[in-house]
Amino acid sequence: MTLHSSGNFKREFLLFLRQNGLRCMESGELLLFPDYRLAVTLVCMDEFGTDGKNPKIDSPEFAAVLENLAASGGYDDFMYLYEDRWFHDRWIRERILARLGRFRPVFARKCRLLSNSRIISEGKSGELQDFLEKYHSYGSARCKYRYALEYGETTVAAATFSFGRKIVRQGANGEVEYNSYEWIRYASLPDCRVIGGMGRLLKAFVTDLQSEGVHPIEIMSYSDNEWSRGAVYSSLGFGRVSERVAVEYYVDRESFERVSERKLLKKKPSLEGSLILGDLPPGYFKIRNRGSTKYLLQLA
Repeated sequence: MTLHSSGNFKREFLLFLRQNGLRCMESGELLLFPDYRLAVTLVCMDEFGTDGKNPKIDSPEFAAVLENLAASGGYDDFMYLYEDRWFHDRWIRERILARLGRFRPVFARKCRLLSNSRIISEGKSGELQDFLEKYHSYGSARCKYRYALEYGETTVAAATFSFGRKIVRQGANGEVEYNSYEWIRYASLPDCRVIGGMGRLLKAFVTDLQSEGVHPIEIMSYSDNEWSRGAVYSSLGFGRVSERVAVEYYVDRESFERVSERKLLKKKPSLEGSLILGDLPPGYFKIRNRGSTKYLLQLA
């Protein structure tokens, strides 16, 4: 396994841009892509302290820079590109290219929709789980409902949703008991932009619930603040509700694999004592992600 260093992270990224004919402007700690209204921050592992905090990107001064960019009207989306993602995520380069206009467009309306019942009847649950494990930043997760889009014989996008639960919300005319679900995962092929994909899969899920007589319906989801500001949820009718705090991870200093404390202890149970004491395990960085933003959609 090749050991990378934070010193070559930025050089590699800028070389990647040049090799693909992409230009950016440097402004302090930011790389600006005005054509895409996108500002990118490169986050190096050695910027984190042993407590997982990053003084640079956690500072009020840096937050003010981003707010000023947004207020200027020129930039309405931000990305924090962590070094571990760059060196460990095999699809990150394709995802970045797609973000910067270099993608293969596929229209969702031209795809074959695989509903939850069809995925089960055709025995494709495992295949869909493998798709999410491969193409979603955090892999697959336990779910109840699964949906996918196929273009030709290829799965190009997939979404999963949770089991439902009853939850009471205060509405304009009193309390309302919603059937609440979480939109757990959405992923598409990294070199593809499935135009209308999220909307079509969401509509299929809602239609299935309504056909079963489920109402009113509430769907919540979280956008990853490392990757975007979640504008796609607003375009689908979701409302922004709250911010979710940053989550701590451990990153292997050689492989750059990112794991939660639970997964780390599963791999190396002998580390439990040092983690309880708050010690940094040898051979690992401790980091925090950027948290997430909670969005909510309520349907009568």
